[in-house]
Amino acid sequence: MGLGVNEGKTKYMVAANTQNCSKPCTIEIGRYYFESVDSFTYLGSLVTGDSNVSEEITSHFIVTNRSYFGLKLLLKSQLLSRKTKILTYRTLVRPIVTYATETWTVTKDNERRLRIFIRKILCRIYGPICERSSGGSDTVEN
Repeated sequence: MGLGVNEGKTKYMVAANTQNCSKPCTIEIGRYYFESVDSFTYLGSLVTGDSNVSEEITSHFIVTNRSYFGLKLLLKSQLLSRKTKILTYRTLVRPIVTYATETWTVTKDNERRLRIFIRKILCRIYGPICERSSGGSDTVEN
């Protein structure tokens, strides 16, 4: 069929941290040599040998920030309703940060980081929130 292995693009990764070779470690199969890697990107997701998703979450934050700042003028516009801004957020920004989250093994710390990040973007869209006192009076007494 004429198919061949691209030696320059083909790498391998050991799934456990029991790698006993010095960097870079290569294996030989036939006339091909393959280099060992600690992580690689597959379909937009970072795969690591120790299943740590902290780096991937950080990279999602970076890409989502780029998306948000590209839409910043639109989301801060006084001409758009808040409903339209939230719809824009839900369709253009949130899918970037939540892409492949169903495959992550999320720790409490990573979950907290995700919540803070999403809350930060929503606060930018909604603007500052002024809390009213529960006493019923808006005047300040000395």
